[in-house]
Amino acid sequence: MKKTLTTKSSNNRIVKFLMIMALGVLTMSGCSQVNDLVNGNKATNSNTTANTNANSNVAANSNANANTSALPTNSAANANNQASNTATATKEEVPLTEEAKVFKNNLEGKWKITGSNQEVTFTEDKYEVKSGNTFDDKGSYRVLDEKTVEINSVQLNKKWNATMKILDDGNKLDWKESGGSAFTLDRVKP
Repeated sequence: MKKTLTTKSSNNRIVKFLMIMALGVLTMSGCSQVNDLVNGNKATNSNTTANTNANSNVAANSNANANTSALPTNSAANANNQASNTATATKEEVPLTEEAKVFKNNLEGKWKITGSNQEVTFTEDKYEVKSGNTFDDKGSYRVLDEKTVEINSVQLNKKWNATMKILDDGNKLDWKESGGSAFTLDRVKP
């Protein structure tokens, strides 16, 4: 019995030695699964070769530990993409000047087109045109500067600019559209 124990123990040593050697060879050869096993990493989805853009890969790969080796190679490209995306601000991001804020504040309210029964009401970012109780048009608007308003009509499914000027201590509105139409409006007193 003693002889079998020593034989088993020497066989166990040989098997352990061969397993350690095999792990060493696989580790040096760059097998990522063995590297993760030896280093104690628990990444279940390593996906190291498929990552071409770190930003888009985050959505495709839910494992937060994955692709950590691929991120540094893409960081320069991502920095360029982010810089180019933030370099040109959209119109919504451009802050209004003080004059444009005052103009927008004075524009809000109810106006009646001179010589007509049509009324135009400007709220914070919407407008509506009514003839009596009937809606003629409605949509949104955006003040671009102290005299230019971008109008986005829902009814007409069209967007255009108009130049507006508030006159007579805020009681008259001179409205000229980019298409050539012009109106004068009187403020409706509440």
